[in-house]
Amino acid sequence: MNNSLVLTKKQKTELEGFKKNSCSGLREFNRAMILTFLNKGMTTTEIEELLDVDRTTIWRVKTRYLERG
Repeated sequence: MNNSLVLTKKQKTELEGFKKNSCSGLREFNRAMILTFLNKGMTTTEIEELLDVDRTTIWRVKTRYLERG
């Protein structure tokens, strides 16, 4: 799986704000963290271990983001 993902400064700021929002649930937090970690160049395996999520979840989050923003 190609893990390259590049976020703009605005997108990074939005993710940071989202991560700090105490109202967001675990699923939303994980989505924000997956995108952040992909942007930093982390591998799928590293993200799986850190967030305790499945490889498929990472793929879905990335694919949906690239398709829909």
